[in-house]
Parts: sequence; structure tokens; C-alpha cells
Amino acid sequence: MYNGIEVDVLDIGDADAIIVTRWVDSYPHRILVDGGRASDNDVVLNFMLARGFTDFWAVVCTHLHNDHARGLIKLVRNKLLKFRNAWMHDINKHVSAEALRRASAATDGVKEVIEMTKELAAALASRELTPTEPFAGMSIAAWPEMQVLGPSLSFYR
Repeated sequence: MYNGIEVDVLDIGDADAIIVTRWVDSYPHRILVDGGRASDNDVVLNFMLARGFTDFWAVVCTHLHNDHARGLIKLVRNKLLKFRNAWMHDINKHVSAEALRRASAATDGVKEVIEMTKELAAALASRELTPTEPFAGMSIAAWPEMQVLGPSLSFYR
């Protein structure tokens, strides 16, 4: 029987997609962290399917930028994959609607985060998943033991 941790960091250029697997008595418990860009979807999905990685304890979006979340949105929408829990930040819970309107008019980065937040939340909702916001000290999963190191809730405030 195999027991241990396996980390797959996919080589998709200037983007991120990581799969953490904790093996317990030869049974895998997987977490998907980010999903790269939309254009990376085929590479990430093909990697998963070729290895039989279709059942995930959790899906985690570290932050809502194109190179982390856009591919993740496509993966969450893919019915070949099963996710039991979801983690993502929601800027709407921390910044007033008026402040977001002003900021998104001034910078494309804020506009991108607002758009990604809506799209990923909708993709998760379509899978009947209600995301939890990951803040320092929280545990994403017991297997694999994965704890959020940052940001803290006070950082957002």
C-alpha cells in the first residue's frame, strides 16, 4: 500500500495549475489548485484524464487573475470532473459596490477580478458548490492536510 503526497505542477508557461494528492492506503485524495489560462484548458484536462484524475476533494482558486482562474472556470464547468468542495475569494464581500465601480473604470485589473469572480462563482453554483473564502489558518482539507497561509481576513480589511 502506498501512503504519501504527490504534487503535480503542470508546465503551462506563465500560468498555474497544481494537483496535490494525498495517498492513504493506496486511495487518492486530490485537490486542484488553480487552472491556468483558458488556452491551457486542453493541456490541463488531458493531463488529468490521462491519469484518471477526475474526482477532487476540493478546487481552490488562489486569486482571480486570468492566468489562475480562466482555465479553472472551464475545468469546473466540465462534467467529466467531480469537485466536492470549492474555495475562492469574493471581492464583492470586502469592497463596496461603488468603490468597485470606480476602481474598475480606472483599471482593467479590477475589472478582470470582478468578471472572474462572477464567472467562477456561477460555474461553481452550476455544480451546486458554494465556495468558502480561504483565509490564513483555515484548513482546505484534512487529506491532504492543506492549510491556508494567507491572506488573512485583516489583510482584506
